[in-house]
Amino acid sequence: MVHFELSEKDIWPGCREIEIEGELDLAVRERLRAAFERAVAERHHVLLDLSGCDFIDASALAVLVQTHQSLSEHGRQLLVYGVKGQVRRLLSLTAMAETGLLVTAAAPSAPPVLWRDRLRDEKRRQSAYA
Repeated sequence: MVHFELSEKDIWPGCREIEIEGELDLAVRERLRAAFERAVAERHHVLLDLSGCDFIDASALAVLVQTHQSLSEHGRQLLVYGVKGQVRRLLSLTAMAETGLLVTAAAPSAPPVLWRDRLRDEKRRQSAYA
């Protein structure tokens, strides 16, 4: 069996961080979905830490997209950070950042109200290197 851990903690008022370690695939997608559903039901913004995630498949990617849509409908955001390797490639290939799922390399140091500003600044830096 492949290693997988999911932890949740509230880090700011109205913001839950979900940390993944191991592989996100069909075998564990329901655990991820349940964690996201709790956050949506409690009207939290969600920070998803994938720095310990080595692999993501299409079923887990679908959960991310569905969660992003659910959160948006409730005026909340999903911010994914710590992406690397295969996970970064998959998110880049599927243009997830352009569809509203926001991806950043570092953990946000500010509450959700400031995420848009930080991400806008990050996009400017990336454009400067393109």
